[in-house]
Amino acid sequence: MPDRPDDNPDDRPDDDRDGRPDDRPAAPPVNLRRARKARDRAAKRAAADASAAAHGVPGAARSLAAARREKAARDLEAHRREPAPGSPGPDGDG
Repeated sequence: MPDRPDDNPDDRPDDDRDGRPDDRPAAPPVNLRRARKARDRAAKRAAADASAAAHGVPGAARSLAAARREKAARDLEAHRREPAPGSPGPDGDG
């Protein structure tokens, strides 16, 4: 039997000086240099993918996409309703 009550292991808190319970293992140490380099590599890879998406398209595909955009704009403009004769237009003149 312990002499003092603070020597009793049942009366001590369940955590060490760092605040973690005794039965939980510590997390593995993190190498900050490796983490920083991995983060930088991921950022460069994302920038490279975006650049490849913008500049890696063949000329024929770019011209086809431009032609489709122009046709869509023409089709949209063709469906525009003209103001009725004698009524004021969007500019206010009629």
